[in-house]
Amino acid sequence: MKKYGRIIVMLLVVVFIISMPVISWAKAQIVLRFAHIMPAENSQGLAVQLFADLVEKKTDGKIKVNVFPACQLGSSEEQFEMTRLGTCDFTMASLDYYAPIEETWKVCGWAFAFKSNEHLINYTKSNAYEKAIERIEKDYKLKVIAVNWIRGPFKVLVSKKPIMTLDDFQGIKLRMPEVEAQLKNWSAIGAIPTPIAWPELLLALKQGIVEACDSPFDLVYDMKFHTAAPYILLSKHMYQPIAVSMSAINFHKLDKDYQNVILEAAKEAGDWYTEQSFAGFEKNKKKLIAEGAVIIEANMSEWRKNSMEAAWEMEKNGEWPAGTIQEVLLDTEPK
Repeated sequence: MKKYGRIIVMLLVVVFIISMPVISWAKAQIVLRFAHIMPAENSQGLAVQLFADLVEKKTDGKIKVNVFPACQLGSSEEQFEMTRLGTCDFTMASLDYYAPIEETWKVCGWAFAFKSNEHLINYTKSNAYEKAIERIEKDYKLKVIAVNWIRGPFKVLVSKKPIMTLDDFQGIKLRMPEVEAQLKNWSAIGAIPTPIAWPELLLALKQGIVEACDSPFDLVYDMKFHTAAPYILLSKHMYQPIAVSMSAINFHKLDKDYQNVILEAAKEAGDWYTEQSFAGFEKNKKKLIAEGAVIIEANMSEWRKNSMEAAWEMEKNGEWPAGTIQEVLLDTEPK
């Protein structure tokens, strides 16, 4: 019996030794979660998956990023809160969605604020931008790891009836996210802003709950908005970067090498996404026209004038800190 007892003990020791690398690997692998609101198959969803793949490749599998697209982990607001608390690791949204936690970014979501993508990029390289992301990390525990994901190449207005002039736009029911500054902005231009969640937008257009929406041009075809609202005004009212954020709590838990991998992968994925957004403009335009969409070009100078007059009034009334328009927009205009 003692002999068999020793054999059993030896076998247990061998099993333990053999299993040690497996146990060690299981503990070594870091699994992170990336939540976003877009479909997995559109260009933005593909860019997030590219980011996840790059992180896994660059760390030899030591970090795995699981992606949860299409609001699987909740609304954009819920994803922000989860990431801030560290229960989710990554999320992403355009700068205007950050407005509740960074007042100066209310201006970034203001219609006709930036005059071009060059103007926008100038801002993301400015001291005003650096101060903003420092405040976001310090006060809200969100670390902006990339802002080079440019949607695009600009935003347009998609409607059920033709919009040729500002007069055509008056009183139209326009879908907007539930972002206070944007609701005030479009109300000032003459629309009736109606908050509706992004995943519910196509159905809202089909049912006539709203008559129009604004959308990055590269998403109009993917989201099939033209099937319910076939008129597309190339308003170019917003040049829109996406800020990818990581939980600052979880970012600073990582080794420095892993932090660098996260930053590198976010930039590489952003470069790819921006290239796809810009390169796909003519291709998407042809596809939309082939399926019955009507592309409209119009002089937007009156729209810009009314929108910016409202912006100055907002600043005067304390909607955002005094000097924001100067720092964010005027100081960063291309020379």
